[in-house]
Amino acid sequence: MYTVKVTEVGKEVPLFAEEEMMVLFNEDAPPELRDICVLHSSGELSVPLQLGDVVLFDQEQYRITAIGDEANRTLAELGHVTFKFDGCDRPSLPGTIHLERKAVPNVAVGTVVQIKRYL
Repeated sequence: MYTVKVTEVGKEVPLFAEEEMMVLFNEDAPPELRDICVLHSSGELSVPLQLGDVVLFDQEQYRITAIGDEANRTLAELGHVTFKFDGCDRPSLPGTIHLERKAVPNVAVGTVVQIKRYL
């Protein structure tokens, strides 16, 4: 469904992790956002995300619990989404995808981020 590789981790990413958040953006992220983002290679979203799909950071798996109204569009067009690791079942913002409550994964250059349909 969607596979990308992390190419850069902004210096402010750990601060967002403390708030159970991670902001992803493709490598075309505006300069003013790069410090807060996990930047990644381009990828193609082959089908819209749905509840129950899983996001993998290398081998760490997180189930999607809520999807904001704009999240599919921004992910497909910009490679941009905000993940919240809080298990909420209602999206807090249009571009946010909520994942099951688990520790925010450590990501580094080379980490593979995948979104797969849960079977």
